[in-house]
Amino acid sequence: MEHIRVFSADTKELNVDYYVPTQRYLAQTNAWSPTVEAFPPIIADYSRRGIQYLKERRQFRGNLSLGSFDAASIMYSFDSQGNRGIGTQVERWVLNFTFSSDQPNPDATSETFRVVMLLDGTIAEQRLIRGTIGLAVPPGSAPPSKQ
Repeated sequence: MEHIRVFSADTKELNVDYYVPTQRYLAQTNAWSPTVEAFPPIIADYSRRGIQYLKERRQFRGNLSLGSFDAASIMYSFDSQGNRGIGTQVERWVLNFTFSSDQPNPDATSETFRVVMLLDGTIAEQRLIRGTIGLAVPPGSAPPSKQ
């Protein structure tokens, strides 16, 4: 299945790209026109979903709360078969959540508590290009219980 990059975080120490399946990107549920309708009231639900996602994938201390949120449109061109390239411009919306912990997490980085998702709630997969994200749960193991 093809994936498409919807967000990138690139600093001196770290480079992380965020990908979603191309079919999810193309879904009409990820389209929104600010001149036609108000922004969907999903932020609180998606914030809780982001916290749950991080609880399953990070070994952090403390409780998380929403630190910041922003929404941005991105645009790619697709041909009539849904392949990227020359063709129709398709605009979709990406939600970017960062969370903070009420306790210190010394191994945390700027990307440790970020969750990127499409407007329909599809959570983007992190792909580490350079650096370390910190506090990741090893593959195949269960997340630790939080105290």
